[in-house]
Amino acid sequence: MERSPRQRSVLNPIRQILVRPISSSSSAFIRSLVRRQGWLAQLARGGALLCALSLTASLAAETFDYGHDQPLMQTQVTLPESENALTLRQFIAACEQQTDFSFAYRTDNLPLDAALSLPQSESPLSLAQAFWAISSRKSIVFERVNRQIAVRFFAEGDTLRPLRDDAPRNAQEGRRSQPDLETFELEAFAVEGEYNEKMETLELRMQDVKFQNMLSADDMSRYAAGDMSEAIGRIAGVNVAEGRFAVIRGLSERYSATLVNGIPVPSADPEKQGVHLDLFSTDIVSRLEVSKTFSPDGPGNAAGGFINIVTTRIPNEPFADISFGTKFNDRAQRDYVTYTNAGRSDSWAMGTNDRITQVFGYDGTGVYRYAHVSDYSPERPWAQDGANYTLPEGVDLVGQHESPPLGLGFTASAGGGFGLFDRQFRILTTVAYDSSYKTEDGSYQKRWTSSYTFLNPFLTVPSIAYGLLPSHDPQFNYIHSQAEIDITALAALQFDLDPRGNHQITLTGFHSRVGEDTVFKFEDGRFEYEPTPSYFEGAYSLEGPQRPVGSGLLKSRLANVEGAIDDLYYRDIIYYEERTLSSLQLLGRHYFNNVGATPLKAEWALSHNTTSTEEPDARYLEYYYVPSEGVFGSDTSRDEGSSNYRSWRFIDEEQDFARTDLEYEFIFNTISTLDLSGGASYDESTRDVLQGRSLFVVSGRDEDAEELFSANGSATAFIPKTSNRDVTAHSLREIKAAYVSGVFTLFDKVDLIAGARAESLEMTSQAIYIDRKLASITSLFTHESLGIGPVFDLGPGDDGTYWAGTLDRVFLLPSLGAAYRPIEGLSVRLNYGETVARPSFREYTAYMAFTPDSLEQNLGNPQLETSDVRSTDFRTEYVWGAQGDLAAMSLFYKEVDRPIEKVQMDSTNYGEYYVWVNNDHTAYLNGLELEFRKHLGFLGDFWSDFSIGGNYTYIDAVVKEVSPIYEREVGNWDPYFVDIPEDALFTGSSQERRLFDQPEWIVNTDLTYEHEESGTRLTIAYYAISEILDASAAASPTMDLYLNDYYRVDFTARQRLLDGLQLSLSIKNLTDSLRSLQYDPYATSKDIYQRRYRVGRDYSISLSYSF
Repeated sequence: MERSPRQRSVLNPIRQILVRPISSSSSAFIRSLVRRQGWLAQLARGGALLCALSLTASLAAETFDYGHDQPLMQTQVTLPESENALTLRQFIAACEQQTDFSFAYRTDNLPLDAALSLPQSESPLSLAQAFWAISSRKSIVFERVNRQIAVRFFAEGDTLRPLRDDAPRNAQEGRRSQPDLETFELEAFAVEGEYNEKMETLELRMQDVKFQNMLSADDMSRYAAGDMSEAIGRIAGVNVAEGRFAVIRGLSERYSATLVNGIPVPSADPEKQGVHLDLFSTDIVSRLEVSKTFSPDGPGNAAGGFINIVTTRIPNEPFADISFGTKFNDRAQRDYVTYTNAGRSDSWAMGTNDRITQVFGYDGTGVYRYAHVSDYSPERPWAQDGANYTLPEGVDLVGQHESPPLGLGFTASAGGGFGLFDRQFRILTTVAYDSSYKTEDGSYQKRWTSSYTFLNPFLTVPSIAYGLLPSHDPQFNYIHSQAEIDITALAALQFDLDPRGNHQITLTGFHSRVGEDTVFKFEDGRFEYEPTPSYFEGAYSLEGPQRPVGSGLLKSRLANVEGAIDDLYYRDIIYYEERTLSSLQLLGRHYFNNVGATPLKAEWALSHNTTSTEEPDARYLEYYYVPSEGVFGSDTSRDEGSSNYRSWRFIDEEQDFARTDLEYEFIFNTISTLDLSGGASYDESTRDVLQGRSLFVVSGRDEDAEELFSANGSATAFIPKTSNRDVTAHSLREIKAAYVSGVFTLFDKVDLIAGARAESLEMTSQAIYIDRKLASITSLFTHESLGIGPVFDLGPGDDGTYWAGTLDRVFLLPSLGAAYRPIEGLSVRLNYGETVARPSFREYTAYMAFTPDSLEQNLGNPQLETSDVRSTDFRTEYVWGAQGDLAAMSLFYKEVDRPIEKVQMDSTNYGEYYVWVNNDHTAYLNGLELEFRKHLGFLGDFWSDFSIGGNYTYIDAVVKEVSPIYEREVGNWDPYFVDIPEDALFTGSSQERRLFDQPEWIVNTDLTYEHEESGTRLTIAYYAISEILDASAAASPTMDLYLNDYYRVDFTARQRLLDGLQLSLSIKNLTDSLRSLQYDPYATSKDIYQRRYRVGRDYSISLSYSF
């Protein structure tokens, strides 16, 4: 069972076959009945049908057995004579003229003028026969409730049963009064209805009070999306950061929430608040919903919007599907780096237990801590022999070039419904396995600012004044390879508590596990001499070897070793990450009929969710090669080796959630209704973090880099250094909420929407540092330019063993909106809402952590406050045609007070690191979204199977800098600085910049050919995105980093081979365009790149079979 947090319809709008949806437009349905009879009698009859339709909407799917419906069998209709084929509109009109049944339907999506292909007959037919003939041909069904009949499309899982010989007969002379079934050339067989998925997603989008965008399972297959992170980027206004996190309308993942079947799920990401979308395989998803406006029954932190992942529907009829495929990345096939001692269970995403890691436990004083060198035992292989220790046998620290295997994919799914004790039961099971091996490669060089000293006159000038970053690390060639294993399982049981299905329970459980082996290999790093601008001739650098600038500036950390600049430098990063998400959901849905003209709808949900991230053994090495001697080394003489380390991190998060909702519709008269809803929820989450880091250096040299760091190499003495990242942390968050909301509808054309959500937040964090004082940590929280200071609470005792933070807030979040529908298919909507952005557990907990993939040190900040967000949204959209053509335009404006941002700092003890702070300024964001989908049959018969679609997003967002780099560098760099040079290229920097992860524009478009008869579908899709701000250098001697714009072209194909057998293939990133990470192009005198790379093309092919 699935549920968006706020849908106007009772359950699924496509099931409520009304001129307008039940929840807010019942008056239109009632007016559709008031055609020839008195309004009071028809109002009563309309109310009865309204209740019944609400009840049928609660079922996952319907079985249509016209032959056992006695009123339909006994009621006859004569088909009208017509020169042309009879249309659905003509058939309904004939039924209403000849019988006392009235019909209800939506005029904007039913093919009323489509030919029914029914043969002419002078003999009358029963309605059962006529309905069966139409349903078996046109995927249209007729639902009878008393003397009213609703007409709609088949929904997924609906079943049409044959007209049997034992069906009720006409009372006259005990024989049938209608012609034989052979007249219609119909056979007695069950017809599985064709699910009109596209029309359903359009209906849901049009009828929801939120501004929604949706992707159906069919849409996801069109783009060959393997998981939600690959799919969601096709939605207007959404881009994906770091391959996992959704950025909605320019607001990063912190401003959005992720739900599964309407229930929030936690994130165990070490640094981010957002849920990893790559944990959700498309194999278990029927629909992806992105709501871009706040509604009171939704999460209060949905400033950018929220994502609802609707799991696979539970069908009525038995089914079984199986698929198998293979894939590869062309760059990985050319060059791939790995390590030989990867875990034995990595291929099942269970490699944590196979890895050798530091062992944690309670010492003699009861403190939970990592194993020190003095704690050596056979179970603690890293600690040995006092000051020095050797590597255990078989542990690799150096990445190796090898050929990867092909990726594999497998999915099996089965389920169905059955009757038991006059109740309906439905079950569903799905298991999926996927493996992939990818490589990106390119160049990498880190740079930062410097100062130059002139002797006559004595003057110190910062390089930023000339837009330069002259200090730099070596220029590396780098390869980033990753093996990823995804395992997903879903099981669901749904059952009705009563024969009519008014009371329904759904139990859903799913588990997702992702294991990633990652290797970064930086090779052949060289220092390059660079020409020095003429205005620096004769100047000296204040850094490193005191060489004249004119000879080329060297890396600042490079010791003055003869010939060191001619050596080659290397860095290897190896780590394994295992991520899991498990959820157990129990949901109930109930309809109570005895409370008035419409049923009272009650829903409730309970869930227990757990998620974890395990990094059992991350390894980082710095070493060099001396060409003149032919040996590798990793000592401190060049400061390449002082940062060798092994680290570990374990994060566990648990969440318990409960929710209850009530909804009732008041029908005042034929022109006005009020849909009133309210509810409450409780959310409690806890997070535990355990991490450690051991630094070491290696003495000696070796002719082979792998042997240098091996247990059997010539340089086997590993000397441990003091570790300063060992910490345990515990955080707790409790959210209590209640809401009320109403939708008042007039004339079936105007909706007025109002509501509010009251939410209380209690959040605490505690970081316990192991065996060390906090003096150096304390110094990191005193940067005046960032508005932070030492206001933490120390732990018990005088040693200051932990930092703690407490956040206790209450919010009242209003929402107002209006909608206008001047004509069929056209809607105009306006919405205003206020939300709040909360700091994540990681951001709020004061410990320093190292991120292996980005080489960043990140420090949490328990002084963070929440951010207040005000949003105004406008949308107009028009849907027309039997195939669901669409045109839409959206405008949005947002203000964010005290946005939480991640800024770069610099420290003597820790070096460069990042910390989260509240920017005291308000961020402003506005934008435009354009969407379209058009079938091209109007161009001629040749184009009848083609369609084109796409979307364009423009976002303009600015916030004042926390600490503008130019003023910081020029004003505070050196006490000898006298004045800004007259020939400086940059006399000041912008006080504003864009938001993190916020693009200026996004473009999606696709051209699709789909021929239903042959089962052929071909799609070519284009995606492009502008540059985005990746990192800010608020208080560090470097510049902001931007991920430059890039584009990609994907091709997918699907072909039906046999009945039930289907072949699919895809080629992603056909052009393999160059991507780059660039230092602020608005503050540099030339293009300076930190990283330039390509990610390769991905090829896949699969076979699937439906039984």
